[in-house]
Amino acid sequence: MSRWTDVNKQTPTAILQPASELDVEKIVYKAVKAKIPIIIKSGGNSPWSTISSGGWIIDLSLLSNFSLDTQNQTATIQPGVLSKTINVAVQEAGFCIQSPGSAKVSCVGFLLGGGSSYLNGLYGMGVDSLVSARVVTAYPEEGTVVCSEEENEELLWAIKGAGQFFGVVTEVTMKMYPLKEEEGPLSWTMVFTTDKMKEVALALEEVSKGEQVVRSPGLAMVMAMPGFRKPGIMVSLIHFRPEDEAEKIMAPLLELDPAQQIKKVVPWGNMTDSADMLAGHGGIKTLHSCGMKEFDGKKFEKSLELWEKIDKEVPGAKGCAFIMNWFALDGVKIKEGTSAWSHRDMGVWSMHLISAEDEASHNAAVELSKEYFDMCQADLQKSEKALFPNHWRGKDLDRRFRGQGTVKRLRVLKELWDPEGVFTKQFL
Repeated sequence: MSRWTDVNKQTPTAILQPASELDVEKIVYKAVKAKIPIIIKSGGNSPWSTISSGGWIIDLSLLSNFSLDTQNQTATIQPGVLSKTINVAVQEAGFCIQSPGSAKVSCVGFLLGGGSSYLNGLYGMGVDSLVSARVVTAYPEEGTVVCSEEENEELLWAIKGAGQFFGVVTEVTMKMYPLKEEEGPLSWTMVFTTDKMKEVALALEEVSKGEQVVRSPGLAMVMAMPGFRKPGIMVSLIHFRPEDEAEKIMAPLLELDPAQQIKKVVPWGNMTDSADMLAGHGGIKTLHSCGMKEFDGKKFEKSLELWEKIDKEVPGAKGCAFIMNWFALDGVKIKEGTSAWSHRDMGVWSMHLISAEDEASHNAAVELSKEYFDMCQADLQKSEKALFPNHWRGKDLDRRFRGQGTVKRLRVLKELWDPEGVFTKQFL
């Protein structure tokens, strides 16, 4: 079975591929009755979509249907539908949709963890566009339930950010948005040599702040570009605005004379293409992240120091990439309290792709990466420290699901919908 990472790869007793929601029900109920542990897999990008002998993997890749309702501006999507597929379809219909930044990620899996996208500043998180979901519960007496603002509203709240822990989501309906031709999206990418790190970091502090970010989110990355041994700095912004406006925003970076730049209008169906080099399945790698309230140039400079330290001390982990992406909180904050996604004050995510030749090198690089995250969040109060839910698992519930009463509310719902921990023991 194809997975994005080979970390903790195990061999289950069986991999089952349901072709319908009814098949999912039968498999889940049989597993529950026989007390067989199960794990759910959709796009295969979760490091936790694996289980050892004695357990089953329920592979949802055959549930790959979707439909678009252009009149009501919604898309109904099954978990086997990947980002590239839905992006092409909505583009052809004249729309855009909150979807993963990588072509091979399940739209449903992305959504259940919050759903961060280029559209955050305009329309909020992906979960903010979720209209309804169909969920196969752990017990036949409950069956498959629909959660929406009209029914099972509390379960809907939980699905929006912690959805993988309450059942098997077999279908979601979410909003899509008209895409105006004059608003791009215009992709503008620049590459700089590392001797310009201080100047680039300072320029990014200007580019990443203010009202302009609503329609011009972006990211900055330190990594060795394909074919190169030494690292470079890549800066990429997506502009939902005319080119002349975009040029004014990019001016502080243009003044630094980038070594290379690519500027082009990207059809929505091709929005994930630039991430293809990081999206391939297989290999020993991990993606994890921490939240920051705003872009900090000094902290971005430290990411180059981290790359150099890993390069020197962990020679088996030379494929790492360190990213900071930023977006406006305008569209995110207006949905405060409507979902289990609890990081609406975080406008920047520091993301680390740790890639290594062997598990020992991987683990050593991860420890250095965690030290960097501690540094990034050193100026935050304990209650403010955030970890992206889809990138972590374990005991840090209060950092993945922040806010007064959030974890308590999720625990109550877990006891109601999955008291035996069929869908992991999280919140029990």
